[in-house]
Amino acid sequence: MSSQKFAQRLKLPPRTQKRLDHWQTNVPKWQHQVYGPLNSYLTTAFPLNMFIVKPQSLLREQSASSPDDNDNDWDEGTTLDSIDSRGQAVTKTRSYPDFCVDQYWGADDDSNFKADIIRVIVEVGSRTKSLGDISYTRVFIQQQLEGYMEAVGPQRWEGLLLGVCMLGSEVLLMRMAERDNDNVDADWNPSKDPSVSPQFVFTDSNGNPEWISMFDARFDHQMENVYRYCLAHD
Repeated sequence: MSSQKFAQRLKLPPRTQKRLDHWQTNVPKWQHQVYGPLNSYLTTAFPLNMFIVKPQSLLREQSASSPDDNDNDWDEGTTLDSIDSRGQAVTKTRSYPDFCVDQYWGADDDSNFKADIIRVIVEVGSRTKSLGDISYTRVFIQQQLEGYMEAVGPQRWEGLLLGVCMLGSEVLLMRMAERDNDNVDADWNPSKDPSVSPQFVFTDSNGNPEWISMFDARFDHQMENVYRYCLAHD
């Protein structure tokens, strides 16, 4: 495989670029290896003048325990566990994705209906032997992401919503159909609307979801499309 720079158009900080490029030949195994560099990429791709990148540490209640031997995104009960950027266990009392990229407009209060609109949701998995077959892991985090996308309420989503599953250096992309808040009921919620569900951006010849390399130009193109959409709808 020839060496290839990740998202070269962005002119990422040199150390971030080097770390991400390294994943082409040395795929990260654990979630917490991905969080820091991924956060740096997201904050560069979606700059602070228009976006807020919200990692899980801002959205989840963290426990003081260390990662268990499973090192996956679930526990023995009905809630899901994850690992933060410091390698500490994160216990969710509610389901929240690893990253949300929000387009925002000023103060977050009741008078500002469009304070935050979610544009990108990212869920990261671990490539661990304890999870068994890699295809099972893919399905597991895909279902997690679908649930997050369907649970986004009408006050947090309009227009374009892109979902990203990330496993090592591979990604799966999903997209919700564009929606205009001005033409829906105030109590509308996509999770209760059977006509609304995430659609796979890329599929194979059999219609199955296609996982692609993060170094594939199609991934960077989709992320750039979100940014340009937001510029046109700011």
